[in-house]
Amino acid sequence: MQTVTLRSRVGTDGVLHLDIPCDYTDAELDVTVTVRPADVRQTNNGAMTNWPQGFFENVLGAWKGEPLVREEVGPYELREEL
Repeated sequence: MQTVTLRSRVGTDGVLHLDIPCDYTDAELDVTVTVRPADVRQTNNGAMTNWPQGFFENVLGAWKGEPLVREEVGPYELREEL
């Protein structure tokens, strides 16, 4: 089994063309393709994310409008026990 990792570009026709050299000739092969955008990154725990590098460091806490105010929650609703 051979693993090949490459970056390719989708044409304006929306079709991805792959030319992958391999060690086999005149043979049938099972091929598995995983397609994901090139800007996708892995987090420390291995999960995939689409957030750009440094997004949270630059945006978190960046609200510059009027101060946010948390309104009173009000009385707790009492419900009949089941």
